[in-house]
Amino acid sequence: MHFIMLSVLLAGLVVSTHAAVLVIGSSGRLGRVVVSKLVSQGIETVSLVRDPAAALKLPELAGSKIVQGDVTDVDSLQSAMAGGTIDKVIDVHGVRPPRFVKLRDILRRPAEDDITHPYNINYKGTANVLSAMKTNNVKKLVRLTGALVGASCWKPFVALFNFLLSFSNKWHERSEILIRDSGIDYTVVRPSEL
Repeated sequence: MHFIMLSVLLAGLVVSTHAAVLVIGSSGRLGRVVVSKLVSQGIETVSLVRDPAAALKLPELAGSKIVQGDVTDVDSLQSAMAGGTIDKVIDVHGVRPPRFVKLRDILRRPAEDDITHPYNINYKGTANVLSAMKTNNVKKLVRLTGALVGASCWKPFVALFNFLLSFSNKWHERSEILIRDSGIDYTVVRPSEL
């Protein structure tokens, strides 16, 4: 499955020899494979990770430049994209581990102070990525969301999935709307299985 997913992710990416690709979510299961594949093809790759010390121990990230950052911290994204060397972003970030619904999710709007909520990771995180891309004139985004994004919320399985996982699908869908409206060239991948 990894080969198929990598082919789909990289299909939306035409890489120039003078610029680097920033991979957001590089220390995750899929992100590590993406970085490894890019590096093996001789593509200059920058891995955005929350914990650089832990990332240095991941053999799949060898050969990439490790930078510290987080999608919830727009300044770290700005810094990772600064200098004009990044011209494309592959964004495979997400809530990890999956965040199960909490009672307060049902009773009120998403809390700004709950950094684990899909609103903050999937939606606001994507908004931060887009903001940093615009500021730094980064031209292309390849974003991974999910197969159920865009499916009717009235389908029983979709409703159950949304309810159990803090409306993760809803926030991915809203992030896709941000991407479409951003004016940035993009490819969105909705895998059914990883």
